[in-house]
Amino acid sequence: MTHYSTTLRRWLAGLLLAGSLPAAHVAHAGRPAPARVAPLAVRITGTITDEQNQPVPGANVIEKQTSNGTAADGTGRFSIEVNPG
Repeated sequence: MTHYSTTLRRWLAGLLLAGSLPAAHVAHAGRPAPARVAPLAVRITGTITDEQNQPVPGANVIEKQTSNGTAADGTGRFSIEVNPG
């Protein structure tokens, strides 16, 4: 009976030790990195005019360092969506 009791205690001790390892790992886990969210596009509208404050129909409006662009309408008005920054 003593042999079974000793074997049972060792087995239970090993089981408890094995069961505590994943919990210890989770307890030391760092926080996950925050998710990066793409910036929302911003709509810019306006009217393009010349030196005499006259509208410039068909003038091009291009976002810097991109190929994103639009042209002003017949009254010089434009609307473009750009990324902040």
